[in-house]
Amino acid sequence: MSNIRAVDYKSSERGEQGLTLIEVMISTVMLGIVMAGLGQGLTLGIRLNTDAKNRVASLNVCKRVTEVMKSQIQYDKPTFDGANTNTNFNAVFYCDVDGNKLAADATDVMVFEVTPAVADWADAGGNTLNQSGTVLVKTLTVRVKLFANTQGNREVAMTVEMVRPN
Repeated sequence: MSNIRAVDYKSSERGEQGLTLIEVMISTVMLGIVMAGLGQGLTLGIRLNTDAKNRVASLNVCKRVTEVMKSQIQYDKPTFDGANTNTNFNAVFYCDVDGNKLAADATDVMVFEVTPAVADWADAGGNTLNQSGTVLVKTLTVRVKLFANTQGNREVAMTVEMVRPN
């Protein structure tokens, strides 16, 4: 008695056929194409998300700086009247996310370049609102952009009109 059994080659060939080398290569190439497309999509999504985050941060800084400067300009009549030539309101400066002024060479991750400008309000014909030689309405324009050298660095701008205090 021998423990060796006879093998039926016909039945084993039908149920246990493997993949050929060509089939494996084609499936590997297809998997590579799909993975490359997913990688590109993921990279684009991350880039767009970062750009949107930077834009929202710039907008928040712009709002904060605009409100602070507006309240300072409208504090009293002499400040309002001299706002056009005051370097505190018309000079480029750098700030952090909270609107705190920083040096131009600050190494914080998010440094914003802020460009404010105060001007007399004028209509389409160039006429200003005056009373007894005093301008009654001024505009404050604040432009903010992320200071870092990144692609797609967009500027956010906000303009508000201010009325001379009583």
